[in-house]
Amino acid sequence: MILKGKTILITGGTGSLGSEVAAILQAEEPAEVRIFSRDSSKQAQMSQKHHSFKYIEGDICNRKIMAEAVKNCDIVIHTAAIKDIKTCEENPLAALQCNLHATLDLLDNCVSNGIERLLLVSSDKALFPSSVMGMTKAIMERAAVRRIMESKTASNGKPFSINIIRPGNMLGSSGTVLPLFIGMAKRGEELTVTNPGMSRFLMTPKSCAKYVIYTLKNSSPNTLVLEKVPSYTIGNLALAVAELYHPVYRNSPNKAVRIIGENAGEKLHEVMATAGEMGAATPIGGNFLEIPLFFKQGDSAGKEYNSFDTPGASVDQLKQTIKHYEQQPR
Repeated sequence: MILKGKTILITGGTGSLGSEVAAILQAEEPAEVRIFSRDSSKQAQMSQKHHSFKYIEGDICNRKIMAEAVKNCDIVIHTAAIKDIKTCEENPLAALQCNLHATLDLLDNCVSNGIERLLLVSSDKALFPSSVMGMTKAIMERAAVRRIMESKTASNGKPFSINIIRPGNMLGSSGTVLPLFIGMAKRGEELTVTNPGMSRFLMTPKSCAKYVIYTLKNSSPNTLVLEKVPSYTIGNLALAVAELYHPVYRNSPNKAVRIIGENAGEKLHEVMATAGEMGAATPIGGNFLEIPLFFKQGDSAGKEYNSFDTPGASVDQLKQTIKHYEQQPR
């Protein structure tokens, strides 16, 4: 898909991922970038750097406001969601409303307004979910696929399609453990680790934003697109932070770590794609794979893509990622 000359809406456009996507989009020369979010202060801050963007304040749960926001758009990138595990566990109805119902309302608005492509940001937590957040994303994926089967043509008669992506935990994004660890280390405190063997896929907001753009430019319509990335363990991440920043235990980082046990809804390892999905996957360049949304489970079998079996980043590699994160303006 060519992005030049397109009008593109980003929901959650002032968030960790949405703002990175918007910054990268400028190089693609779109006709207009619309930033939709409910944070007016972040919009004001973002507008100082990106004057040409159109800023729309509102809540994605407000169907009327969203209908206005998508008018005359070509592409919608849906990053807005309640992503924090604890918040979703404590507010399951709000998570369901935001992550599922608002997404389906947005999809319907896209169909009604003749949108060409809708990219939905899901999560690796959508597979075999153990948390409310993962459950809402899992149902969102399935409901969106069912809806697209019923609405392959937009109201203006043009083909309408979706892409789904499944990012892992984005290191350094709001609510993730990296900023928490860095703050603890710089204050000379113990780093509280749930389980040092817990593994996650290694992504950052910037790398995930590139994943979004690559998907739009290179994938087929109505596909799930995956990026194969390294994994890391929470224990190695804590050691990397301690070696970089802890004033007391920099040379003996193990002493800086205290194990506290898993939180509600957390999994030991994450799954990015099932064996059935991997059996239907096709390479589309680089480390990217695409899977048709309408493939039949059981047609072929691959190997489950999970964070436990994926080669992990070393402490030294994580230190480089952390240094890069610390250099980014915030």
